[in-house]
Amino acid sequence: MEQIFHGEARTELGKSAAGRLRRSGRIPAVLYGQKETVPFSLDSKSFHKDIHGVSESTIVTIKIDSAEYHALIKDYQHEVLTDTITHVDFYEVEKGKVLRTHIPLHLDGVAPGIKQGGLLDHLLHDIEVECLPKDIPEVITIDVSALNLGDILRVEDLKLSSDIKVLTDADRTIVNIVAPKTEAEAPAEGDAAEEATEENA
Repeated sequence: MEQIFHGEARTELGKSAAGRLRRSGRIPAVLYGQKETVPFSLDSKSFHKDIHGVSESTIVTIKIDSAEYHALIKDYQHEVLTDTITHVDFYEVEKGKVLRTHIPLHLDGVAPGIKQGGLLDHLLHDIEVECLPKDIPEVITIDVSALNLGDILRVEDLKLSSDIKVLTDADRTIVNIVAPKTEAEAPAEGDAAEEATEENA
């Protein structure tokens, strides 16, 4: 379902104006457009509710007064203690124009390697791609149900549309099933102390 954000144009800029907006229940925002930069504000309560499920690869619609834009959320700042979003940066996308963005990687299924005593190590959580706006997947789901103990799945193993160019290194490991360390692999405290004594002798 298309995500729509309703904004109001900002005429007053600067820290003081941004502070007044936040106190009134609105979030300062900026749309970096193809031809111009558009400062505007969003209703804080609505945005915190609607932001769930929206990732860096989700194209959203922004309506500011009578204008309408299609954009990606590129960055946002938030208050650490309250987890309140205090500023949002959007990047306008243009139909037919290639862009770069990051796509989240989600794992699905249960790896047989876990039942074999292994541990699932998820090392890479998103990849950078280049494609047209219409071809951007919101998420890439990876089925791990065929991974056994010792198996490794790399970026080069992903099955993606030919319309999507992957920019992340092909040999980067996304997930692997590793054997847990045993007590035999870790030196006992007594052995470690004895080795240290011998080295210092």
